Parts: sequence; C-alpha cells; structure tokens
Amino acid sequence: MAYVEYKIDRKLEEIPEILQRENAFWTRLLDRVGKEGEEIMREEAPEETGYLKSTIYHISSLQDREVRIRCDAEYAVAVERGTRPHDIVLSRPLSLRDKAEREGKRNLFFRAGTVLHHPGTHPNPFGMRTYIRLKSRAGAITAEEIESWLRGG
Repeated sequence: MAYVEYKIDRKLEEIPEILQRENAFWTRLLDRVGKEGEEIMREEAPEETGYLKSTIYHISSLQDREVRIRCDAEYAVAVERGTRPHDIVLSRPLSLRDKAEREGKRNLFFRAGTVLHHPGTHPNPFGMRTYIRLKSRAGAITAEEIESWLRGG
C-alpha cells in the first residue's frame, strides 16, 4: 500500500491563537488538504485498468493535525518501489489468449506448476511525487483557509 503522510508543519505561532484551538477550522483545513492530495495522487498514479486510482482516499487526524493520502491497491507498493526480476510459479492454469493474439499466435496456455520468469518493473514513485507537490501546495491552502476563516467564510 502506498501512502503519503503530511503533517501540518507551519509553525503554530504563524496561525492566529484563536484558530489553534478551533477544531472546526482544523477539520476544514485537513479535509481541504486531503482532497487536494487525492487529486494530485490520481494525476500522478499510472492508469492501466483504473483500479489503482479508484483506491485512493484520505484520512484526517484532528488530534495529530495530519492528513494521510492512501492508495489501498494490493500492488501499490510494487508500483511505487518497482520489483526485481523474479519467478512466478502458477498455482492454477493460465491462458494468455489476448497476448498471443497480439503476437500472432493461437494461444498461450500454461499448466499449474509452470514457472514463468518475470523481468521485474521499474519504480514509479507516484506517492513521492504526490508528497512533493502537496507539500508545496499545503502552505498556500493553509494561508487561504486562515484568511477565509477570519473573514467569516
């Protein structure tokens, strides 16, 4: 599972004292940062089937003043970090009809117990790119939310 964790790291002295203890302000701020993080991660995540992007969401912790942007696809870490070349032992029969048709063959059928060599994958650090982009935006979002709150919005 890939996730991005962002803790509001603005110095509390920069936030007006009245807002430091205002839970409604923090809830709104963390939710806005979380939604922005979700959008960024969806932009950064690769899309083959769309499943990876569909598992992206955020969790806010009011007590810790932090937001976590998460991707719960079981293969998210393999996408983020890449994989080494490895062997796969099939536990059940596998048909690669679509791949075979693309290669002009009749069918590729493998019996259970067949060992396939996977060449590995290059890392695609979409979580790290999300963290970098979100960190650069979070300060501006925080400033906008402070201004909006103090104006009564």
